[in-house]
Amino acid sequence: MCTDKEDAVTRRDALCRLATLPLLTLKLHENQPVLRRSPEEILTQCAASIAACWELSKGNDDGDLSLAFKGVSAYLPTLKAIVATSSQHRQEAASLAGQCALLKTMLGWHLEGLKEAATYAREAITYAREANDVPLLLSALDYLAWAEYYDKRSKQALRDIEQAIPILVQNKKKGLPLSTRLQGGVYSTLALMQAKNGQNGLSSLSKAGDAFFGPTSNESRFVYMDYTTSDLALNDGMVHYHQGEYIKAWDSLSQLIDPKTLTLKMALPERSRIEGLNMMALALLKTKDRDMEHVIHIWMEAVHGATTLQSEQRFSEALTAYEIMEALWPDEARISNLRDLAVHW
Repeated sequence: MCTDKEDAVTRRDALCRLATLPLLTLKLHENQPVLRRSPEEILTQCAASIAACWELSKGNDDGDLSLAFKGVSAYLPTLKAIVATSSQHRQEAASLAGQCALLKTMLGWHLEGLKEAATYAREAITYAREANDVPLLLSALDYLAWAEYYDKRSKQALRDIEQAIPILVQNKKKGLPLSTRLQGGVYSTLALMQAKNGQNGLSSLSKAGDAFFGPTSNESRFVYMDYTTSDLALNDGMVHYHQGEYIKAWDSLSQLIDPKTLTLKMALPERSRIEGLNMMALALLKTKDRDMEHVIHIWMEAVHGATTLQSEQRFSEALTAYEIMEALWPDEARISNLRDLAVHW
């Protein structure tokens, strides 16, 4: 909670050490399982380190994202081996393996590619089913839908997230507790995929808000479900954008990111802030009274952020906006002068 710079650095250093701890003490490796210690010790260390990796994934530096990806990649083979060899620890190990694959999904579409990210998501689904971990399964289906969405496979993305709805409804009917954030996240993703496919997503978006702000449950163990009020605002803007309601999209995104300073009004991971900036630029480009200088201001911040994170996905989004800028203002020197910024690292 401390905002002092030195304390923040100390916290980051602690997270980095915790993320690499299983590599040093247990000698875990991404290429093969290592079972020199007891399953109990391995699972305990991996659980803590996975949580640290999720925190690092919210950082504003490509090194944080890379370290988190390296960490969970190293834990995964050993966790898979425990699933395969230990009846006593199979369920817990499968849940942790699913969490690792889930984080690899999210980081994969930034650091590797969307096809790889979708593969990791399917692996997360497999281990969630093995663990009988319904929240993890719903999260994995949600992440798979996003991977397909980013890969411009919008119909498949809708089919993916539609698989989550019967599971969610069935568990609610049974009276089984589910994270309100998780429910809101699933319905919000459904709304976006519906809008992207030309359907009306506003009803699902309303369900997302009702679920998110409904009676809360114990959500402390859902380290992988970091859906927040800020994410709800971001998705709201994206849904309205894909519905062709660009002013409403801009208004929603402006509740999240200050249009002038481009700083956050609500907490959000840096990777998501850049996505919001790219969406703001696109929404502004498609309004009648578009302001070129304002678009340039937003776009420069977005492409700088994408480059700093070395996020393939965020950079690709920024390139899409730049191509629209060139089409709208083909002879404008201020636009052509930005071309050097649109160069991949």
